Amino acid sequence: MEISSVLIPNGIAFALLIVLQVCRLFMSKKHSGSEKALSAMVYFVLVACVVETLVCYIEGKTFSGAYTILLLGRTYLYLENIAIGVLWTIIVSLKLYNNINKVKPVVLKLLIPEFIMALLFIVNLFCPIAFSIDEDNHFHRGIICYIAYVVALVYMIISVVFKLYYQKKYGKVKFFPIAMFIVPPTIGALLQLKFYGVALVCVSTAIGIVGIYMSMQSEISYIDALTGLYNRGYMDNLLKTIKSKHNSRAAGIMIDIDDFKKINDTFGHSAGDKTLLDVSHIICSAVPEKAYVIRYAGDEFVIVAPDSDIHEISMIAGNIQNALIDFNSNNKRDYKLSLSIGSAEMTDEQSLDEFFNTMDKDMYSDKKREYHKTKPVA
Repeated sequence: MEISSVLIPNGIAFALLIVLQVCRLFMSKKHSGSEKALSAMVYFVLVACVVETLVCYIEGKTFSGAYTILLLGRTYLYLENIAIGVLWTIIVSLKLYNNINKVKPVVLKLLIPEFIMALLFIVNLFCPIAFSIDEDNHFHRGIICYIAYVVALVYMIISVVFKLYYQKKYGKVKFFPIAMFIVPPTIGALLQLKFYGVALVCVSTAIGIVGIYMSMQSEISYIDALTGLYNRGYMDNLLKTIKSKHNSRAAGIMIDIDDFKKINDTFGHSAGDKTLLDVSHIICSAVPEKAYVIRYAGDEFVIVAPDSDIHEISMIAGNIQNALIDFNSNNKRDYKLSLSIGSAEMTDEQSLDEFFNTMDKDMYSDKKREYHKTKPVA
């Protein structure tokens, strides 16, 4: 193995991750669970860059201690690959559900394959069942090494399954294109597996980590912290983009939670936050893939559906009401949720303000129609 074929890509990976960590230190002092897991990934890969370069340099040399360094170094590299897969799946779980308590059972199960592989590689320190190092200090892979690559790949597949399940249940996932991370290290690992002597895993993983970090920064700017929906800033840019296109069309829905203040006053602000989350999930479960769900302000939500007309948006409004009925029937809350819904079609002649005013007026007409109906909070 040529040292340059390892030193150059690993040096690039090391530099990328150091710059990333410096940027993260300046950006924020408080990190979420997913950001902490991302930091752990960074440190694992930084160490791997050094270890892989070191074992490449030492391989084939027979000085005292070379065998031990090679044995420990190769063990670390294989376990690090699987650890990256575990951390990545944890990051996906946390980003989707934003609740450590919900993902704890999943995390414990995810650790089982890592634990088993760790045991196998620990046994390998004393008996060469995974890989061997001959008397000339040359490395030889065994079947367990290939299994380790497969296990790491399975974690990537699991993360995709998690996302698809969430997407089916709650709607599309914003600012978290998991392919941005999965594709580079998967390609790198497969190429390194096939062509021994080419070091691509560290640099490809570093590229994936940088891509996900950039995605997280976009999320900070355009995602509502509580609900995980798009915020008003993103909506403004979206509508301006739609409006700027020739012959573009779109339709929208404005939604207001009825008696939201009473829910807050009666059951506390934590119940109010829970209500906002419930409503965001109800809406997301009822809208098509092309629609954008925005937390507009307070307890108001907006749906923007590009390339849609008033008839399509009316069907979406009906789906939301059906999802609301289903939620109230199947969830044991201390109150029943009720929504006022208004819709409008955006025309070329309208300004954005006129588009919003039309939705707003229609929503308040709906609220007035429901005013004399009994809407119990408790």
